[in-house]
Amino acid sequence: LDRMAAQDAPLVAQLRAAGAVILGKANLSEFAGVITDQPLPGGGFSAVGGQAINPHGVPVTGGSSAGSAVGVAAGLTMLSVGTETSGSLLSPAAWNSVVAMKPSRGVVDGRGIVPLLRNNDSAGPVARSVTDAALLLGVIGGRNDDYRAALKADALDGVTVGLLNQLVLMAEGNAAPLQTAATTLQMAGARLRPAPLLHTPDWADPLAFLRLLAAGIRHDMMGYVASLGLSVRTLEDLMAYNQAQPQRRIPFGQEQLTRLLSLTGNTTVSAADFAAQARSLTQQAAAMLDAAFAKTGAQVLVSLDNEHSSYYATAGYPAVTVPLGVRSQPGGQPGQMGVSQPGVPVGVTLIGKPGEDARLLGYAYAFEQASRLRVDPRLR
Repeated sequence: LDRMAAQDAPLVAQLRAAGAVILGKANLSEFAGVITDQPLPGGGFSAVGGQAINPHGVPVTGGSSAGSAVGVAAGLTMLSVGTETSGSLLSPAAWNSVVAMKPSRGVVDGRGIVPLLRNNDSAGPVARSVTDAALLLGVIGGRNDDYRAALKADALDGVTVGLLNQLVLMAEGNAAPLQTAATTLQMAGARLRPAPLLHTPDWADPLAFLRLLAAGIRHDMMGYVASLGLSVRTLEDLMAYNQAQPQRRIPFGQEQLTRLLSLTGNTTVSAADFAAQARSLTQQAAAMLDAAFAKTGAQVLVSLDNEHSSYYATAGYPAVTVPLGVRSQPGGQPGQMGVSQPGVPVGVTLIGKPGEDARLLGYAYAFEQASRLRVDPRLR
């Protein structure tokens, strides 16, 4: 609650050097959402900041970078920065009708950010337009890249787009927004191809990514906390610390953390095994996406919200979400309460090839200009 960093994180120093005014810190799902999934609908709760509220008047904010999306959607700030391990930028942005991008691995310096799973983690921009997101990424990317130079309204003309419709259409109610996305892409001159994503052996196990996340909590997250010189140094320390004052520190419990740790069989995964696990899942996620690109000849893959976040995030590939209006009928991702109701904003997700962040932003800009489906909240 009271800890202040000894110095700015590199990306904050870069923002200040570029003339940005830092308004404050945004609320988020505590420890990137691994403490609790309550209160439902989930996302955006921390013991310090309370519950982030979607200004569109719908019950979901998404997480973990909820406050980053809420602040931009409500007009409290022009730009914000969030971080993502798997969907933590794209889900709140999509459900708040704003733009967000998870850059390719290594584009943004991650020093000074509390990690969850270093293999996946990346900070990224949140904005109300692709232009603003490109401007912000050019600053925090640290290489003085002018991503705005790639923003052309005809960037999708003649581009082959792979639709990841198999998983998307498994969720009831996704057919209509996916059709809207497809129609817009065709209007922008894109050629559409169905793009199946075939699971590799490890990814065929639905718990494989969660096991990696559980190991990351112990080694990456708590390793960082231990480096701060606090009394809480291990995962067991953290859970005991929380239980000492549960009403103040974990008012909605820590069942999510307990559930994730149970996936390791109550044993500590060694650092070597954790690294090997991360390498394997990273290589296989990249192979799955590469195969989808290759089989369709696509330059970009298309999904909705954060449906494919565990794959692109683990592979280290860039992804961006652009507003796609609001849902007109029940649907959304299974198990995510509130996302299914009409009136919840939805976003199209564009997944690019590694290192092609500028090109991906160009595609996103062309989609945005052809659709113009961002919805402003009705603020009182």
